[in-house]
Amino acid sequence: CGVVAMMPRTAVAEEAQGYPVETVKWELVPTESRAALERLFANLVLVPSRDTVPAFYMSRYELTQDVWRAVTGDSTRWDDFVGDSIPAHALSWQEAQQFVSRLNELTGKLFRLPTVEEWQHAARGGESYAYAGSDTLSSVGWYKANCDFALHPAGQKRANAYGLYDM
Repeated sequence: CGVVAMMPRTAVAEEAQGYPVETVKWELVPTESRAALERLFANLVLVPSRDTVPAFYMSRYELTQDVWRAVTGDSTRWDDFVGDSIPAHALSWQEAQQFVSRLNELTGKLFRLPTVEEWQHAARGGESYAYAGSDTLSSVGWYKANCDFALHPAGQKRANAYGLYDM
């Protein structure tokens, strides 16, 4: 569950500034969780359409532990690599689906996981690099040689052309 995508929508310029939050059911969201959800909405990026993939919104960053906690209420999920801006990790498909279902319930919006085609299109960022945003892996991603065997906060490496990190 690295990112959450909005259902496909028609791309118009004003939508590129982020998805509106007026209909979020804030009364269902604990006060201490609101900032994390507000950041999620503020960091939605409109990925333009291409070929058979309609335009859609995708989170600029991987799903982070603070957003996971804000949506699920689960603060005990990880005992290793803990931190608000650390990516939510080691999630099953079922857990990702439960997260999306609860997010939809809280926000009144239609979030879902991206399709394979959407993910590939978003990761490429409209470019043809070897990696998502660069021909040099270390500039856009963490891997064995540069991670110090730890998870790192989301968004520390270079974004791709669509403004998406950690793809």
